[in-house]
Amino acid sequence: VITYSVLISALLKIQSVTAAKRARSLYDEMKEEWDIVPDKGLVDIILTAMVGGGSMGLEQSDIEFTLAVLRDAEKLDWEPDQLKKRKKVVRGILVGRMSEKWKEDENAYGMDADLDPLFQKKGWNKVDSGFRLWGGGLNENRQKTRNKSHKGDVDEFLESKGWNDVDSGFRIL
Repeated sequence: VITYSVLISALLKIQSVTAAKRARSLYDEMKEEWDIVPDKGLVDIILTAMVGGGSMGLEQSDIEFTLAVLRDAEKLDWEPDQLKKRKKVVRGILVGRMSEKWKEDENAYGMDADLDPLFQKKGWNKVDSGFRLWGGGLNENRQKTRNKSHKGDVDEFLESKGWNDVDSGFRIL
């Protein structure tokens, strides 16, 4: 594990897409050809590089690699809540980088998809986009929006389709 950890760490420090691909290749080789399980240090090295910004962690393959590392990390002996903290950090980064894809199917990305109870209770993640198809102008639309008892036909149509409801994606980490 030490040799692979050093090589993967060195590649990830280069901060290039090519180096990240080579690091993924080494990681796969380590697991598949040599049947070596990553240790906590290697998991942290990879997660830090992938969520740290820069040119890595932006492509779909980077995200899949990061999630594969997290799945491997589940097999390790972590102290209480240590793995959960790492997953929350990765989830926070994923939501920012691919919010639309995330909303389609949170479970497909191997993360804890639980909504934060406080946000859900208060409805804080639900936002009206303010989009209106047409109408009597900006001031009239604002007045209709403020007056909950009177909504225009257009607003009722948009509301029936849920097109103005936006999930902000905010989570408490």
